[in-house]
Amino acid sequence: MKKGDVLNDYVLTTDPQGGGGYSEWAFAQKEGKEYFLKRFLQPAYPLPDGPGSERTKAVKRQRCEEFERHQRLVMRQLRPIAGEGGNLVITKEFFRERAFYYKATDKVDVSRISVGDIAAMDRDSRILIMLTAAKSLDTLHRAGLVHGDVKPDNLLIKALDKGRFAIKVIDFDNCFPVHNPPAAVQLVGDPVFYSPELLLYNLGEAQGDQLDEKNDVFALGLVFWQYLRVSGRSCRTGLPIRPIADLVQSMLVSGSGERPSMTEVHNALKTARKVGPAEAAPVRAEPVAPAMPAEAIKGGLGGSLWSRMRAAAAVPPALDFVRDAGKKPVADPSAEESAPKIKGSLSGSWPVVPSSDDPDGGAVAEEEDKTTGGELRGSLLKKKD
Repeated sequence: MKKGDVLNDYVLTTDPQGGGGYSEWAFAQKEGKEYFLKRFLQPAYPLPDGPGSERTKAVKRQRCEEFERHQRLVMRQLRPIAGEGGNLVITKEFFRERAFYYKATDKVDVSRISVGDIAAMDRDSRILIMLTAAKSLDTLHRAGLVHGDVKPDNLLIKALDKGRFAIKVIDFDNCFPVHNPPAAVQLVGDPVFYSPELLLYNLGEAQGDQLDEKNDVFALGLVFWQYLRVSGRSCRTGLPIRPIADLVQSMLVSGSGERPSMTEVHNALKTARKVGPAEAAPVRAEPVAPAMPAEAIKGGLGGSLWSRMRAAAAVPPALDFVRDAGKKPVADPSAEESAPKIKGSLSGSWPVVPSSDDPDGGAVAEEEDKTTGGELRGSLLKKKD
């Protein structure tokens, strides 16, 4: 694959770049429109004139057929929920040329904004970015799908008008229906951002029917934590310290059933804009039995997950240092950072807000939202069995 090659009528306009060992990608044009074209390096389809015995080729063909079925299943489920030009950047075409599989998606023009740039933004700008991320993933979850590879690289930043930004969610290679992931060997996400239950599944120590959309909640919690830090230090002034820190803390609970849903995350962010930096805000309605007991997850991991994430600067310290924010200066976290823990019970209730995929990610609508504290009245959130 090189600049000038033609693949299924896509003309490559750039030379390919590496994609973490699992793939390579380039930009291409087709019928006058620009695309992002990815080539999967695995699985490779065994050609009749290729090396290997017939038995080996049969095994490879079976794996390729499973890969194709999974990709096409996800494509069918994504299409009805991803609007044209919306924030879910989905596959337009999936095809095979000889031994390799390819995916084409729309080319997204994004801003060159890093995680550190987001962490340095004002409070409202960051919350709007978080809102678009949560809303887009909530749309995905309402369709019964898990992204499976939420990380900063897959949450592209697009500039809107008036100096605002929104998230474009890309790379659905690891996407799967709730409770029905592909075989662990076919997972191609970044384990640094895996939830405990997804990591255990990847290690062959848990069943796939334990995996649900709360995996994305955990991963997004890690991303949000990075949005709240500047150059490795906790953010200090004019920032949504208490309510957002409480939210992130709840997203990083070991037991999946104890984490808030993405709808609850979205609504918690809406309310965080209306309370002071030192005020506490409820995150969810009531505790829910975890899909996998937290004790089993912690025991199975043996601390390896947290050490791997800390090494990548992805895991926050215990968020105790924000508890008294507003009463005294926020202290820097200690050198010895412990895994996030929930202290006390998270109470309160949140309304269910219909979510849809749109080009601005609802950012403008959120900014004009005039709803009041009446959101907090009663128990409006009803969990689906």
